[in-house]
Amino acid sequence: GKASNGRLAEVSRESVVTGLAEDGFLFGRWVALIDDKPVAQVADAILFNAKHDWRSFTDDPQGLGDVSNPDAAGQSFDHTNTYHWMTTTARYLEKVFGPLAIDYSVPVVVNVEGLINAFFTSGDLGLGHGPGYFAFGDVDVDTNDFQDDFSRDPTIVSHEFTHGVVGKFGLGFGSNELDTPPRALSEAVADYFAASMHKTPCVGAQFMTSLGPKLGLSGDCMRDLSEVRRMPDDLFQMLGQGGLPEEHEAGIIFGGSLYRVGKALGRKKGDAAIADALFSFPQSTDEVGIQTVTPDNALEAYQAYFAVALWALLDGVAEKLPSRLVGKALGAAMELGAVGDITAGSWWLADLSGGGKLGYKSMLMPGISNHSVGIAVSAGQATTIKLKGIKGTQLDIDLGLAQGAVAPPDDPVVNAAGTSITWKNIVATEDTILVLTVIPESVFGGPYKTLVKVK
Repeated sequence: GKASNGRLAEVSRESVVTGLAEDGFLFGRWVALIDDKPVAQVADAILFNAKHDWRSFTDDPQGLGDVSNPDAAGQSFDHTNTYHWMTTTARYLEKVFGPLAIDYSVPVVVNVEGLINAFFTSGDLGLGHGPGYFAFGDVDVDTNDFQDDFSRDPTIVSHEFTHGVVGKFGLGFGSNELDTPPRALSEAVADYFAASMHKTPCVGAQFMTSLGPKLGLSGDCMRDLSEVRRMPDDLFQMLGQGGLPEEHEAGIIFGGSLYRVGKALGRKKGDAAIADALFSFPQSTDEVGIQTVTPDNALEAYQAYFAVALWALLDGVAEKLPSRLVGKALGAAMELGAVGDITAGSWWLADLSGGGKLGYKSMLMPGISNHSVGIAVSAGQATTIKLKGIKGTQLDIDLGLAQGAVAPPDDPVVNAAGTSITWKNIVATEDTILVLTVIPESVFGGPYKTLVKVK
Protein backbone atom coordinates (compact mmCIF):
# COMPACT_ATOMS: atom_id res chain seq x y z
CA GLY A 1 0.00 0.00 0.00
CA LYS A 2 0.98 3.66 -0.17
CA ALA A 3 2.98 5.10 2.69
CA SER A 4 2.34 8.43 4.40
CA ASN A 5 5.49 10.24 3.27
CA GLY A 6 8.12 10.10 0.56
CA ARG A 7 10.69 8.06 2.48
CA LEU A 8 8.22 5.40 3.52
CA ALA A 9 6.73 5.29 0.04
CA GLU A 10 10.16 4.52 -1.36
CA VAL A 11 10.69 1.80 1.23
CA SER A 12 7.27 0.25 0.67
CA ARG A 13 7.89 -0.09 -3.05
CA GLU A 14 11.01 -2.12 -2.27
CA SER A 15 9.38 -4.20 0.43
CA VAL A 16 7.58 -7.43 -0.33
CA VAL A 17 5.36 -7.09 2.73
CA THR A 18 1.81 -7.27 1.40
CA GLY A 19 -1.44 -5.79 2.64
CA LEU A 20 -0.03 -2.90 4.68
CA ALA A 21 -2.30 -0.04 5.66
CA GLU A 22 -1.71 3.31 3.97
CA ASP A 23 0.04 4.75 7.02
CA GLY A 24 2.75 2.10 6.72
CA PHE A 25 1.94 0.24 9.92
CA LEU A 26 1.96 -3.55 9.94
CA PHE A 27 -1.79 -3.79 9.74
CA GLY A 28 -3.44 -5.86 7.06
CA ARG A 29 -6.39 -7.99 6.17
CA TRP A 30 -5.72 -10.65 8.80
CA VAL A 31 -3.05 -9.17 11.07
CA ALA A 32 -2.66 -6.17 13.38
CA LEU A 33 0.85 -6.23 14.88
CA ILE A 34 1.33 -5.09 18.46
CA ASP A 35 4.69 -5.00 20.24
CA ASP A 36 4.76 -5.83 23.93
CA LYS A 37 8.03 -3.89 24.18
CA PRO A 38 8.48 -0.18 23.35
CA VAL A 39 7.43 -0.06 19.73
CA ALA A 40 10.19 0.30 17.14
CA GLN A 41 9.67 2.99 14.52
CA VAL A 42 7.49 1.78 11.68
CA ALA A 43 10.09 3.00 9.21
CA ASP A 44 12.55 0.56 10.77
CA ALA A 45 9.99 -2.24 10.66
CA ILE A 46 9.20 -2.02 6.98
CA LEU A 47 12.86 -1.69 6.01
CA PHE A 48 13.09 -5.42 6.58
CA ASN A 49 12.26 -7.53 3.58
CA ALA A 50 9.35 -9.75 4.60
CA LYS A 51 10.92 -12.72 2.88
CA HIS A 52 13.72 -12.69 5.40
CA ASP A 53 13.25 -15.58 7.76
CA TRP A 54 15.66 -17.12 10.24
CA ARG A 55 17.84 -18.48 7.44
CA SER A 56 18.76 -14.94 6.38
CA PHE A 57 20.94 -14.60 9.46
CA THR A 58 23.68 -16.50 7.64
CA ASP A 59 24.16 -13.35 5.54
CA ASP A 60 23.22 -10.87 8.26
CA PRO A 61 24.29 -12.57 11.50
CA GLN A 62 22.99 -9.81 13.76
CA GLY A 63 19.75 -9.29 11.86
CA LEU A 64 20.34 -5.53 11.65
CA GLY A 65 19.27 -4.84 8.10
CA ASP A 66 19.69 -1.17 7.14
CA VAL A 67 18.75 0.48 10.43
CA SER A 68 21.13 2.06 12.90
CA ASN A 69 19.48 0.95 16.15
CA PRO A 70 20.31 -2.74 16.82
CA ASP A 71 17.46 -3.26 19.28
CA ALA A 72 14.95 -1.60 16.96
CA ALA A 73 16.28 -3.69 14.11
CA GLY A 74 15.80 -6.94 15.99
CA GLN A 75 12.26 -6.06 17.00
CA SER A 76 11.50 -4.82 13.49
CA PHE A 77 12.48 -8.19 12.13
CA ASP A 78 10.08 -9.82 14.60
CA HIS A 79 7.29 -7.54 13.34
CA THR A 80 7.91 -8.17 9.69
CA ASN A 81 8.72 -11.86 9.93
CA THR A 82 5.56 -12.54 11.95
CA TYR A 83 3.39 -10.40 9.68
CA HIS A 84 4.78 -12.07 6.57
CA TRP A 85 4.26 -15.65 7.75
CA MET A 86 0.84 -14.89 9.23
CA THR A 87 -0.27 -13.37 5.94
CA THR A 88 1.35 -16.10 3.84
CA THR A 89 -0.29 -18.79 5.98
CA ALA A 90 -3.66 -17.06 5.66
CA ARG A 91 -3.35 -17.01 1.88
CA TYR A 92 -2.33 -20.67 1.86
CA LEU A 93 -5.22 -21.75 4.09
CA GLU A 94 -7.66 -19.65 2.08
CA LYS A 95 -6.77 -21.76 -0.94
CA VAL A 96 -7.37 -24.91 1.11
CA PHE A 97 -10.54 -23.99 3.01
CA GLY A 98 -12.02 -21.25 0.88
CA PRO A 99 -13.06 -18.07 2.74
CA LEU A 100 -11.67 -18.03 6.27
CA ALA A 101 -13.82 -17.20 9.28
CA ILE A 102 -11.21 -14.61 10.31
CA ASP A 103 -12.89 -11.56 8.78
CA TYR A 104 -10.96 -8.82 10.56
CA SER A 105 -7.38 -7.94 11.51
CA VAL A 106 -6.60 -10.08 14.54
CA PRO A 107 -4.17 -8.60 17.10
CA VAL A 108 -0.80 -10.33 17.05
CA VAL A 109 1.35 -9.49 20.07
CA VAL A 110 5.06 -10.10 19.53
CA ASN A 111 8.05 -9.76 21.86
CA VAL A 112 6.17 -10.83 25.00
CA GLU A 113 9.04 -10.95 27.47
CA GLY A 114 9.28 -14.04 29.66
CA LEU A 115 6.61 -16.00 27.78
CA ILE A 116 8.16 -19.35 26.86
CA ASN A 117 5.34 -20.18 24.51
CA ALA A 118 3.21 -18.96 21.64
CA PHE A 119 -0.56 -19.23 21.57
CA PHE A 120 -3.92 -18.22 20.14
CA THR A 121 -6.76 -17.43 22.50
CA SER A 122 -10.36 -16.43 21.93
CA GLY A 123 -10.00 -13.73 24.60
CA ASP A 124 -10.46 -10.06 23.74
CA LEU A 125 -7.68 -7.50 24.29
CA GLY A 126 -10.33 -4.77 24.29
CA LEU A 127 -8.69 -2.81 21.47
CA GLY A 128 -11.73 -2.74 19.23
CA HIS A 129 -10.56 -5.47 16.86
CA GLY A 130 -12.89 -8.18 18.11
CA PRO A 131 -12.35 -11.38 20.10
CA GLY A 132 -9.22 -13.46 19.66
CA TYR A 133 -5.51 -12.67 19.57
CA PHE A 134 -2.10 -14.30 19.13
CA ALA A 135 0.93 -13.95 21.41
CA PHE A 136 4.56 -14.87 20.73
CA GLY A 137 7.07 -15.11 23.56
CA ASP A 138 10.48 -13.44 23.57
CA VAL A 139 13.11 -14.75 25.98
CA ASP A 140 16.16 -12.97 24.57
CA VAL A 141 16.35 -10.78 27.68
CA ASP A 142 17.03 -13.94 29.68
CA THR A 143 19.38 -15.61 27.19
CA ASN A 144 21.08 -12.55 25.61
CA ASP A 145 20.49 -14.09 22.20
CA PHE A 146 18.24 -12.03 19.90
CA GLN A 147 17.17 -15.15 18.01
CA ASP A 148 15.43 -16.62 21.08
CA ASP A 149 11.99 -15.52 20.02
CA PHE A 150 9.05 -17.74 19.10
CA SER A 151 7.99 -15.39 16.29
CA ARG A 152 11.24 -16.09 14.42
CA ASP A 153 10.27 -19.64 13.57
CA PRO A 154 8.08 -19.69 10.42
CA THR A 155 6.50 -23.06 11.27
CA ILE A 156 5.49 -21.87 14.75
CA VAL A 157 3.84 -18.78 13.27
CA SER A 158 1.93 -20.96 10.78
CA HIS A 159 1.00 -23.44 13.52
CA GLU A 160 -0.52 -20.69 15.66
CA PHE A 161 -2.37 -19.08 12.77
CA THR A 162 -3.93 -22.46 11.98
CA HIS A 163 -5.18 -22.62 15.57
CA GLY A 164 -6.83 -19.25 15.00
CA VAL A 165 -8.46 -20.32 11.74
CA VAL A 166 -9.82 -23.55 13.24
CA GLY A 167 -11.10 -21.71 16.31
CA LYS A 168 -12.81 -19.05 14.23
CA PHE A 169 -14.59 -21.78 12.26
CA GLY A 170 -16.28 -22.62 15.57
CA LEU A 171 -14.49 -25.95 15.98
CA GLY A 172 -13.98 -26.47 19.69
CA PHE A 173 -11.13 -28.98 19.88
CA GLY A 174 -8.86 -26.53 21.68
CA SER A 175 -11.49 -25.51 24.26
CA ASN A 176 -11.51 -28.92 25.96
CA GLU A 177 -9.66 -29.74 29.18
CA LEU A 178 -5.86 -29.73 29.09
CA ASP A 179 -4.15 -32.86 27.70
CA THR A 180 -7.37 -34.50 26.52
CA PRO A 181 -7.70 -36.13 23.08
CA PRO A 182 -9.46 -33.15 21.41
CA ARG A 183 -6.64 -30.86 22.52
CA ALA A 184 -4.07 -33.29 21.13
CA LEU A 185 -6.00 -33.41 17.85
CA SER A 186 -6.02 -29.60 17.78
CA GLU A 187 -2.23 -29.54 18.08
CA ALA A 188 -1.93 -32.23 15.42
CA VAL A 189 -4.05 -30.29 12.93
CA ALA A 190 -2.02 -27.11 13.50
CA ASP A 191 1.21 -29.08 13.08
CA TYR A 192 -0.08 -30.74 9.90
CA PHE A 193 -0.96 -27.53 8.07
CA ALA A 194 2.25 -25.82 9.21
CA ALA A 195 4.24 -28.80 7.93
CA SER A 196 2.30 -28.98 4.67
CA MET A 197 2.65 -25.30 3.93
CA HIS A 198 6.38 -25.25 4.64
CA LYS A 199 6.91 -28.62 2.92
CA THR A 200 8.66 -30.20 5.88
CA PRO A 201 7.58 -32.65 8.59
CA CYS A 202 9.78 -30.71 11.03
CA VAL A 203 7.92 -28.15 13.15
CA GLY A 204 10.06 -25.75 15.18
CA ALA A 205 13.48 -26.23 13.56
CA GLN A 206 14.65 -22.65 14.13
CA PHE A 207 13.34 -22.69 17.69
CA MET A 208 15.28 -25.87 18.43
CA THR A 209 18.44 -24.57 16.76
CA SER A 210 18.56 -21.46 18.91
CA LEU A 211 16.53 -21.94 22.08
CA GLY A 212 16.14 -25.71 22.38
CA PRO A 213 19.52 -26.45 24.00
CA LYS A 214 19.04 -23.60 26.49
CA LEU A 215 15.76 -25.19 27.61
CA GLY A 216 17.33 -28.64 27.85
CA LEU A 217 15.58 -29.89 24.71
CA SER A 218 17.30 -32.19 22.24
CA GLY A 219 16.70 -32.95 18.58
CA ASP A 220 16.39 -31.00 15.36
CA CYS A 221 12.62 -30.42 15.57
CA MET A 222 10.19 -29.38 18.24
CA ARG A 223 7.91 -32.01 16.70
CA ASP A 224 8.69 -34.25 13.74
CA LEU A 225 5.62 -35.66 11.99
CA SER A 226 7.73 -38.19 10.10
CA GLU A 227 8.84 -39.74 13.40
CA VAL A 228 7.38 -43.13 14.30
CA ARG A 229 5.09 -42.47 17.29
CA ARG A 230 2.75 -45.43 17.71
CA MET A 231 -0.59 -46.02 19.34
CA PRO A 232 -0.66 -47.28 22.05
CA ASP A 233 3.03 -47.83 22.86
CA ASP A 234 4.14 -44.19 22.63
CA LEU A 235 1.00 -42.47 23.90
CA PHE A 236 2.32 -42.07 27.44
CA GLN A 237 5.84 -41.05 26.41
CA MET A 238 5.38 -37.69 28.14
CA LEU A 239 2.75 -36.92 30.77
CA GLY A 240 1.17 -33.60 31.62
CA GLN A 241 0.65 -32.31 35.13
CA GLY A 242 -2.60 -34.21 35.56
CA GLY A 243 -1.10 -37.56 34.58
CA LEU A 244 -2.64 -37.54 31.09
CA PRO A 245 -0.59 -37.77 27.89
CA GLU A 246 0.85 -34.29 27.20
CA GLU A 247 -1.25 -32.91 24.35
CA HIS A 248 1.53 -31.72 22.02
CA GLU A 249 3.44 -34.99 22.34
CA ALA A 250 0.34 -37.18 22.10
CA GLY A 251 -0.69 -35.11 19.09
CA ILE A 252 2.37 -36.34 17.19
CA ILE A 253 0.63 -39.72 16.79
CA PHE A 254 -2.42 -38.16 15.16
CA GLY A 255 -0.38 -35.48 13.37
CA GLY A 256 1.94 -38.16 12.04
CA SER A 257 -1.07 -40.07 10.74
CA LEU A 258 -2.37 -36.93 9.01
CA TYR A 259 1.08 -36.26 7.57
CA ARG A 260 1.27 -39.77 6.12
CA VAL A 261 -2.23 -39.52 4.63
CA GLY A 262 -1.44 -36.11 3.16
CA LYS A 263 1.79 -37.42 1.67
CA ALA A 264 0.02 -40.48 0.23
CA LEU A 265 -2.69 -38.38 -1.44
CA GLY A 266 -0.39 -35.59 -2.55
CA ARG A 267 -0.23 -32.17 -0.95
CA LYS A 268 -3.23 -30.55 -2.64
CA LYS A 269 -5.62 -33.49 -2.30
CA GLY A 270 -4.35 -34.29 1.19
CA ASP A 271 -4.87 -30.73 2.41
CA ALA A 272 -8.38 -30.64 0.95
CA ALA A 273 -9.37 -34.01 2.42
CA ILE A 274 -8.10 -33.12 5.89
CA ALA A 275 -9.68 -29.66 5.78
CA ASP A 276 -13.06 -31.18 4.85
CA ALA A 277 -12.77 -33.84 7.55
CA LEU A 278 -12.19 -31.28 10.32
CA PHE A 279 -15.88 -30.43 10.31
CA SER A 280 -16.77 -34.09 10.92
CA PHE A 281 -14.23 -34.72 13.68
CA PRO A 282 -15.76 -35.19 17.15
CA GLN A 283 -15.62 -31.96 19.15
CA SER A 284 -15.24 -33.68 22.51
CA THR A 285 -14.80 -37.14 23.99
CA ASP A 286 -18.51 -37.07 24.90
CA GLU A 287 -19.09 -37.94 21.24
CA VAL A 288 -17.15 -41.19 21.65
CA GLY A 289 -18.89 -42.12 24.91
CA ILE A 290 -16.36 -40.81 27.45
CA GLN A 291 -17.47 -37.81 29.49
CA THR A 292 -14.36 -37.33 31.63
CA VAL A 293 -10.83 -38.35 30.67
CA THR A 294 -8.72 -39.65 33.55
CA PRO A 295 -5.33 -41.37 33.74
CA ASP A 296 -7.22 -44.66 34.15
CA ASN A 297 -9.26 -44.34 30.93
CA ALA A 298 -6.87 -42.17 28.91
CA LEU A 299 -5.82 -45.02 26.60
CA GLU A 300 -9.42 -45.93 25.82
CA ALA A 301 -10.31 -42.27 25.30
CA TYR A 302 -7.40 -41.55 22.97
CA GLN A 303 -7.90 -44.74 20.96
CA ALA A 304 -11.61 -44.11 20.48
CA TYR A 305 -11.26 -40.41 19.71
CA PHE A 306 -8.40 -40.70 17.23
CA ALA A 307 -10.10 -43.63 15.49
CA VAL A 308 -13.42 -41.83 15.04
CA ALA A 309 -11.61 -38.79 13.63
CA LEU A 310 -9.63 -40.89 11.16
CA TRP A 311 -12.80 -42.76 10.17
CA ALA A 312 -14.31 -39.40 9.24
CA LEU A 313 -11.24 -38.59 7.16
CA LEU A 314 -11.30 -41.94 5.36
CA ASP A 315 -15.06 -41.71 4.79
CA GLY A 316 -14.55 -38.34 3.12
CA VAL A 317 -11.75 -39.69 0.94
CA ALA A 318 -13.92 -42.68 -0.06
CA GLU A 319 -16.79 -40.36 -0.95
CA LYS A 320 -14.82 -37.95 -3.13
CA LEU A 321 -11.73 -39.71 -4.47
CA PRO A 322 -11.13 -42.82 -6.62
CA SER A 323 -10.54 -46.21 -4.98
CA ARG A 324 -6.83 -46.07 -5.81
CA LEU A 325 -6.44 -43.04 -3.54
CA VAL A 326 -8.74 -44.51 -0.90
CA GLY A 327 -6.31 -47.40 -0.62
CA LYS A 328 -3.35 -45.04 -0.36
CA ALA A 329 -5.03 -43.06 2.42
CA LEU A 330 -6.06 -46.21 4.30
CA GLY A 331 -2.59 -47.74 4.20
CA ALA A 332 -1.03 -44.49 5.41
CA ALA A 333 -3.60 -43.96 8.18
CA MET A 334 -2.96 -47.40 9.70
CA GLU A 335 0.82 -47.12 9.94
CA LEU A 336 0.99 -45.58 13.42
CA GLY A 337 -1.84 -47.64 14.88
CA ALA A 338 -4.27 -44.77 15.48
CA VAL A 339 -6.78 -46.62 13.31
CA GLY A 340 -7.07 -50.25 12.20
CA ASP A 341 -6.40 -52.11 15.47
CA ILE A 342 -8.65 -55.15 15.98
CA THR A 343 -7.98 -55.20 19.73
CA ALA A 344 -9.14 -51.59 20.09
CA GLY A 345 -12.02 -52.05 17.66
CA SER A 346 -10.68 -49.15 15.61
CA TRP A 347 -10.91 -50.76 12.17
CA TRP A 348 -12.41 -48.68 9.36
CA LEU A 349 -15.31 -50.03 7.28
CA ALA A 350 -14.91 -50.03 3.50
CA ASP A 351 -18.19 -50.38 1.62
CA LEU A 352 -17.80 -52.86 -1.25
CA SER A 353 -21.43 -54.00 -1.11
CA GLY A 354 -21.86 -52.87 -4.71
CA GLY A 355 -18.79 -54.82 -5.81
CA GLY A 356 -15.37 -53.48 -6.65
CA LYS A 357 -11.91 -53.65 -5.16
CA LEU A 358 -9.77 -52.10 -2.47
CA GLY A 359 -6.00 -52.22 -2.72
CA TYR A 360 -3.72 -50.76 -0.09
CA LYS A 361 -0.07 -50.79 0.84
CA SER A 362 1.07 -50.18 4.38
CA MET A 363 3.83 -50.70 6.91
CA LEU A 364 3.47 -52.77 10.07
CA MET A 365 5.74 -50.76 12.36
CA PRO A 366 7.72 -52.57 15.07
CA GLY A 367 5.36 -53.10 17.97
CA ILE A 368 2.17 -52.77 15.87
CA SER A 369 0.40 -56.10 16.34
CA ASN A 370 -2.14 -55.95 13.50
CA HIS A 371 -3.85 -53.95 10.77
CA SER A 372 -7.58 -54.59 10.48
CA VAL A 373 -10.11 -53.40 7.92
CA GLY A 374 -13.85 -54.03 7.71
CA ILE A 375 -15.32 -54.97 4.32
CA ALA A 376 -19.08 -54.62 3.74
CA VAL A 377 -20.37 -57.13 1.15
CA SER A 378 -23.85 -58.07 -0.05
CA ALA A 379 -25.51 -61.47 0.06
CA GLY A 380 -24.28 -63.73 -2.72
CA GLN A 381 -21.08 -61.79 -3.37
CA ALA A 382 -17.73 -63.59 -3.45
CA THR A 383 -14.61 -62.03 -1.97
CA THR A 384 -10.99 -62.75 -2.90
CA ILE A 385 -8.11 -61.54 -0.73
CA LYS A 386 -4.49 -61.36 -1.87
CA LEU A 387 -1.82 -60.45 0.65
CA LYS A 388 1.87 -60.03 -0.13
CA GLY A 389 4.75 -59.17 2.17
CA ILE A 390 7.24 -56.73 0.66
CA LYS A 391 10.99 -57.20 1.15
CA GLY A 392 10.47 -60.58 2.77
CA THR A 393 7.86 -59.53 5.35
CA GLN A 394 6.22 -62.68 6.70
CA LEU A 395 2.52 -62.38 7.42
CA ASP A 396 -0.50 -64.19 8.75
CA ILE A 397 -4.15 -63.43 8.06
CA ASP A 398 -7.33 -63.70 10.07
CA LEU A 399 -10.87 -63.25 8.79
CA GLY A 400 -13.64 -62.48 11.25
CA LEU A 401 -17.29 -61.51 10.97
CA ALA A 402 -18.70 -58.37 12.55
CA GLN A 403 -22.07 -59.06 10.99
CA GLY A 404 -23.72 -61.66 8.75
CA ALA A 405 -22.42 -65.03 7.61
CA VAL A 406 -20.40 -66.71 4.86
CA ALA A 407 -20.40 -70.19 3.36
CA PRO A 408 -17.42 -72.32 4.42
CA PRO A 409 -14.61 -70.83 2.31
CA ASP A 410 -11.66 -72.57 0.73
CA ASP A 411 -8.50 -72.64 2.83
CA PRO A 412 -6.07 -69.78 2.19
CA VAL A 413 -3.04 -70.63 0.05
CA VAL A 414 0.26 -69.62 1.64
CA ASN A 415 3.62 -69.79 -0.12
CA ALA A 416 6.57 -71.60 1.47
CA ALA A 417 8.26 -68.36 2.58
CA GLY A 418 5.13 -67.13 4.34
CA THR A 419 5.20 -63.89 2.38
CA SER A 420 2.19 -64.46 0.11
CA ILE A 421 -1.38 -65.46 0.99
CA THR A 422 -4.34 -65.88 -1.36
CA TRP A 423 -7.84 -66.55 -0.07
CA LYS A 424 -10.55 -67.15 -2.66
CA ASN A 425 -14.26 -67.85 -2.84
CA ILE A 426 -15.43 -66.27 0.43
CA VAL A 427 -19.16 -66.14 -0.35
CA ALA A 428 -21.55 -64.12 1.82
CA THR A 429 -24.85 -65.89 2.50
CA GLU A 430 -26.38 -62.62 3.70
CA ASP A 431 -25.32 -58.98 3.92
CA THR A 432 -22.05 -59.28 5.79
CA ILE A 433 -19.19 -57.29 7.28
CA LEU A 434 -15.90 -59.15 7.00
CA VAL A 435 -13.05 -58.06 9.26
CA LEU A 436 -9.71 -58.70 7.57
CA THR A 437 -6.74 -58.66 9.93
CA VAL A 438 -3.13 -58.70 8.75
CA ILE A 439 -0.72 -59.95 11.42
CA PRO A 440 3.09 -59.75 11.28
CA GLU A 441 4.97 -62.96 12.01
CA SER A 442 7.88 -60.92 13.38
CA VAL A 443 7.91 -58.21 16.07
CA PHE A 444 9.82 -56.09 13.56
CA GLY A 445 6.84 -55.96 11.20
CA GLY A 446 7.52 -54.75 7.69
CA PRO A 447 5.84 -53.46 4.52
CA TYR A 448 3.07 -55.33 2.74
CA LYS A 449 0.25 -54.85 0.26
CA THR A 450 -3.30 -56.16 0.14
CA LEU A 451 -5.87 -56.46 -2.62
CA VAL A 452 -9.53 -57.23 -1.85
CA LYS A 453 -11.91 -57.97 -4.75
CA VAL A 454 -15.67 -58.36 -4.36
CA LYS A 455 -17.99 -59.48 -7.15
